[in-house]
Amino acid sequence: LAGLVTSVMFLIVCLSWGTTWLGIKIAVESVPPLTSAGLRFLIAFPLFLCFAMVRREPILFPRESRWFFVFVTLSYFSVPYYLLNYGEMHVSSGLTALLFSCMPVFILIFSAILLREKIQGRQMLGIAVGFASLFMIIRSLSCYMITIKPLYV
Repeated sequence: LAGLVTSVMFLIVCLSWGTTWLGIKIAVESVPPLTSAGLRFLIAFPLFLCFAMVRREPILFPRESRWFFVFVTLSYFSVPYYLLNYGEMHVSSGLTALLFSCMPVFILIFSAILLREKIQGRQMLGIAVGFASLFMIIRSLSCYMITIKPLYV
């Protein structure tokens, strides 16, 4: 039963995260990118607020680290999601998903620089597996998109 629950939860995550890019693509065809990104967070905020209240988690951040959370809000959520929504007006949702999959690398780099967190071997292994998987996906797709003509001398 535990395996079934895990499989169902994995399927839900794949469907919700996998369809995000298509949803953004559809949204930016009808509303401006800033509105699209803003609506996403406007809808998510009450849900996360209720979740935090049910778990009795603190809503406000500690006063001494609020500057850091403002920085994270702007640099990790606000600006990237606006640019992501803007970008999806010009590229496919599949390409956007592939490009956004590089986010863990930047999180790891910035965590090491700004938070002085130590990079662990399993983190590097996870990123290596992720990039190897992306490489295989792009390589298999490129076989269909690029035809190489032999040079006859």
